[in-house]
Amino acid sequence: CLPLREPIGAHVDFEAVVQQKPGLQTVIAQLMAGLLQRLVLSRSKDEEARGILEDFAEELLNAAFKPMWPAAVSLLRYLLQQLIALLQEKKQAGDITVRELALKLLSRAEVRLW
Repeated sequence: CLPLREPIGAHVDFEAVVQQKPGLQTVIAQLMAGLLQRLVLSRSKDEEARGILEDFAEELLNAAFKPMWPAAVSLLRYLLQQLIALLQEKKQAGDITVRELALKLLSRAEVRLW
């Protein structure tokens, strides 16, 4: 139902996508939460995984307002909400590198979107 497999320039029934918006937003929220838990909150200090998250955020910022990627804004919004939640937690995300990464990604987003 999402227009992900359509070739560029193909006709997409956006009314069908809009009707399924609540369910799609739930899936997007779960995707973002799972991505952050796996890449950022894991006990391993895997710099490669954090680099993937940084690259993913950068790509979302690049695609956020392009008409070909309407879901990029939703993905970016949920990613930023999750990062803000990480910063607001007191001891659960006690790893300073997690907080540093969240601040770095949020500051990049603010600069690009402002």
